[in-house]
Order: sequence, then C-alpha cells, then structure tokens
Amino acid sequence: MVLQKEGIQVNNDSLIRMKDAGIDPGGRLNELIVPYGKRSQMVLEDGTKVWLNAGSRLAFPTKFEGISRVVYLEGEAYFEVAHLEKHPFFVNANNIEVRVLGTRFNVSAYASDLFIETVLLEGEVAIRETSPVAFLKKEVLLKPDQRAVYDKERNTTLVLDESNSDYSADWTKGWFTFSQQRLVDVLNKLQRFYDVKFEYDPGLIPNELITGKLDLKDSIGDVLAFLSDLSKVEFKINADTILVKKKTQKLPMKK
Repeated sequence: MVLQKEGIQVNNDSLIRMKDAGIDPGGRLNELIVPYGKRSQMVLEDGTKVWLNAGSRLAFPTKFEGISRVVYLEGEAYFEVAHLEKHPFFVNANNIEVRVLGTRFNVSAYASDLFIETVLLEGEVAIRETSPVAFLKKEVLLKPDQRAVYDKERNTTLVLDESNSDYSADWTKGWFTFSQQRLVDVLNKLQRFYDVKFEYDPGLIPNELITGKLDLKDSIGDVLAFLSDLSKVEFKINADTILVKKKTQKLPMKK
C-alpha cells in the first residue's frame, strides 16, 4: 500500500477519501475504485471479505460504528460477510438495499445496466427497494440458490430460482460462467473485464441465448473466437473498437 497525493493506491486501484460520489450518506467514508480491466479484493475491519469486479466502486468506513454495518456499492461485488448477530450488514446499491447477518452473496449493480441482480449462495438476505417511486416497499427474503432481479425501469423485483448460484461468483476466480444468457449481456460484461468497446452492425441485436465458460486469463482474441463458435456472430478487432457483425455464411464449394 503506497500513499499517493490523491489518496491511497492499492494494487493499481484507487482508494480515496470520499467527498461527493452521489452515494455518500453524509459521513466520512473511504472509496475503493476498480477501473475497467482490473479486479480487486479487500477485507473490511469487521472481517468481511469483499471481491470487486471491473468498473466497480465501494464506499465504506474505516471502522463500523453503531449497530449497523453499512457499505455503498456501484458495480459488482461478491461478499463473504462476517457473522455479527447484533450488527446487521447492509449493502446499498443504487435503488436497492441488501440486509444480511452473515452469508455469501453476489450483487451486480452497474449504473449502465437495466437490472440490479443479487444472487444468494449461502445464508439469508433481505432485499428492499429504496427508489422513491418503487412499488414494492416491503422486504423480499432470499434463500440460498435464489436470484433477485430489480428492474430499474419498472421499479419491480422478481425472485427466481438459481440452480447454479456459484456461477455468479466465478469471476472472483478468473472465470466467467454463463447459462442461457443473452449474448449482448455477455459482451457487456466482457467490455468491463477487458476494458474494450463493442460496436454492432446496424440492425444487429445479439439477443440469442448462449451457454459457456470463459477463462478471463485468455486474450480477448481467444475469448471472441470461442464466442463466435457458440453464436451466430463474428468479430473484427479494430484499433479502438471491436465490431460485432452477423456471421458470414460460407457458400458450398462447387464440384
């Protein structure tokens, strides 16, 4: 850990005193910012372990005071919360709040995404919508192997069974596992993982569902070659962007 003029530098991730990031509750917090193309992990002072995905930020106190332990998330994080029965742990992520005593769960709450997703791997959490226009004000309890999906546009929460909940945290181990997921959503995640930008041919909306597992240690070229085999699109890597276009149909050779 090296002190810098603008704050604290942790493994190329910026840890700074938080002033006005739009999620400051008014107290004095630290903020860990993980840029695109990077991932990081840390241990909070209560022993809670947090893994932060690319393009994420976490605001947290140096020391938890009072009854509640509260952190603020934008982006994606996997939590292993230290069990303190008398001190519930809260994750505030845009328009939802996750309340937990001690458990393992993943929250994806990127500002650019249409949905906020919470997947419970172990224990029990309660999801509460905090948007002023939210229809559902009561808490929704999640059991292990369930996913809560908050729709930002409709201000509604849907709870789904998740047969492979461990997939949601595979990114902490350097893997990206997906099952029957839209290709466009997979590419959105890869933009953050690899710090690249995808552009689509006019009229192309890659909504086909694909299933697979990507090694995030592979180059972006190798990953795209694998995705092209799985899907109906192909990729052209340019200097600043990656073009996504419909796969060219090869004509049969004439005899």
